[in-house]
Amino acid sequence: MKKTIIYILFLIFGCASLHAQFERSVVIYFDKNSSELDLDLRDNDHSLRLILDSLNVFNSDSVYKIKSITFSGAASPDGSRAYNNRLAERRARSVFKYIADYAPLPDSIQAVQSLGRDWSGLIHLAQDDPNLPHRDYVMELLNTIATGADGSLGGVDPLQRLMRVNDGEVYKYMLDNLFPLLRATYLNISYEKISKSDYDVWASRMRSLEDIVFVPVEQPVDTTPAEPVDTVVPEPQPEPQPVETVAEAQDSLLCRPFYMAIKSNMLFDAAMTPNAGIEFYLGAGFSLSANWQYAWWKRDKSAFYWRTYGGDVEARYWFGKAAKEKPLTGHHVGLYGQLFTYDFEFGGKGLLAPKWSWAAGASYG
Repeated sequence: MKKTIIYILFLIFGCASLHAQFERSVVIYFDKNSSELDLDLRDNDHSLRLILDSLNVFNSDSVYKIKSITFSGAASPDGSRAYNNRLAERRARSVFKYIADYAPLPDSIQAVQSLGRDWSGLIHLAQDDPNLPHRDYVMELLNTIATGADGSLGGVDPLQRLMRVNDGEVYKYMLDNLFPLLRATYLNISYEKISKSDYDVWASRMRSLEDIVFVPVEQPVDTTPAEPVDTVVPEPQPEPQPVETVAEAQDSLLCRPFYMAIKSNMLFDAAMTPNAGIEFYLGAGFSLSANWQYAWWKRDKSAFYWRTYGGDVEARYWFGKAAKEKPLTGHHVGLYGQLFTYDFEFGGKGLLAPKWSWAAGASYG
């Protein structure tokens, strides 16, 4: 009986230890009054790549199970409540659309919400800012506003109350230093992981438990009166500190999103010069491309020759609205170098490059 009880308890707690809840969160920032995703703003590009890398791992590895992915749009308090509610929702959907284009997920685990005026976020920022003027009074006011759920206080908009503190000194400080950090979307992934190594250890212990023999032992009864003991009050323990849920060592194994283009120059094609090119996206708007062309036509006696071959290498920088939404699209400028040789002759005098010719220049497209 004792063996059965221990076996059941070990099975319960052993199975529970195999499933651990983890989270990964990032903040995507926006410009004032904008819901357009800007990958060059603050750490947006790095943060989104981090999330996409995580999703690639979770979707491809059977030991990961995504529980939920939440997009919470937020706005700074400046502006009306109605406007900021709409703006915050658009910011959340902007990030949602970007992620959905590269990592489609079931609707059942997605949530898009608007935080509107992010008073809670402002409280956290104010708490961490030792330079905030009139800090104690402002913290009390912000907590009063937050508990009022962004409602009016005595018929006065909370923003107006904040703007009046010390003739606007506090509001101006927040407008310059704290509000830009509230124009954001908070993206959170919650997932469950079952470690294979944990499973192997657990399974090994399950097997070894079968070999344990439990022998009941009679214990003598101690009739000595118990000595009175003082009551010990446990000292309060510090709250556990948050830790990064995905180890840095794991990040080096994550797959980064990969973009490339295979292309052909249609003007060369029209001139009966077969060609092909390939372009790789390097990140941060930069790409590297290489192209090759080859034609070796010939018609004896009539002197029809059309011979050329060579290639070029080009470094490009992509910019503009389309380039921020999708790599290798939009406007680009570049620098290129080219090597080629040719023999053009239709009859009579022709053009010949017996050795390699070269060219270099700038491009726009």
